[in-house]
Amino acid sequence: MASHDLLDPLSSIETSIALMNLVDNSNTELTQFLSIINSSIKKFRMLINNIAAIAKLENNMTDMEAVDIGEVLSNIEWSLEKR
Repeated sequence: MASHDLLDPLSSIETSIALMNLVDNSNTELTQFLSIINSSIKKFRMLINNIAAIAKLENNMTDMEAVDIGEVLSNIEWSLEKR
């Protein structure tokens, strides 16, 4: 599932919350709930973006293989000795 598929419904919820915040509301409990929901939406949006970034990085990664670091260092030392 693409990140925009997750972000679209989130945007709708965010817009609804923004409209509810515009209404003059004297109910402090509702105002607190709206603030909590808005904060959660922002955290969820950041999480989706982070997951999408990780997925993009993983797709661009090349296959890696284990190497013997001792052998690599020996080869470097050998090549420097020849200078």
